[in-house]
Amino acid sequence: MGLGGGLLRQTFATSGVAPARSTAVGFLEAGLRVVRDLPRGLHLFAGIGGRTYLLRRWKEDSAAERSAVFAADLTAGLGMRWFGR
Repeated sequence: MGLGGGLLRQTFATSGVAPARSTAVGFLEAGLRVVRDLPRGLHLFAGIGGRTYLLRRWKEDSAAERSAVFAADLTAGLGMRWFGR
């Protein structure tokens, strides 16, 4: 479980009028990770997680609305522990 925040910046490469925008964002996250230890300090891991971003979005008429956007991720890999082997 986690809670955090940040700043999103969006820029446009157009010939028309499209100013850059910045907005503050908060997020809530949760996930599950499984780790399997191997010899010589190595380990395999796999995980799944989800994050909900809470932010203001601009519509075409330049009005802002609050919205929530969900993102999910899958991770897998091989790691090595240098300390505590």
